[in-house]
Amino acid sequence: MNKIKILLVFFVFTGFRSMPYQSEGDKIIGIYLNEQGNARVEMYQKSGKYFGKVVWVNPNAAQNKEKGRSILGMTIVSNLVYENQKWIGGSIYSPLKEQTAACEMKIADNGKDLMVTVKKGFLSSTKIWKRL
Repeated sequence: MNKIKILLVFFVFTGFRSMPYQSEGDKIIGIYLNEQGNARVEMYQKSGKYFGKVVWVNPNAAQNKEKGRSILGMTIVSNLVYENQKWIGGSIYSPLKEQTAACEMKIADNGKDLMVTVKKGFLSSTKIWKRL
């Protein structure tokens, strides 16, 4: 009986230790459909910062090619840092406009979608990306 208790305790503690830890900032990780519905962006974490790369593009979309190359696989969101329930300090690249702008992101009130705020000078606009 004591051996069973010892084994049970052992498996409980080693099981908890082997479970991957997910920080609050990792809530952004996943695949999102952009507001236009013509691209899917995978958000991921690397070295404590968050990035987004294009993993699918509608073949009929105007922004399918940027200067003769496909945007599939292109990193368009860079260097976001999680702070106070937002991802801040990053940048987003628009292949259609060929411009980079400051951005921040936060999870929408529905707990699922992503609010993407793009800032250029004094102007800003917010788009909703749908989590898939």
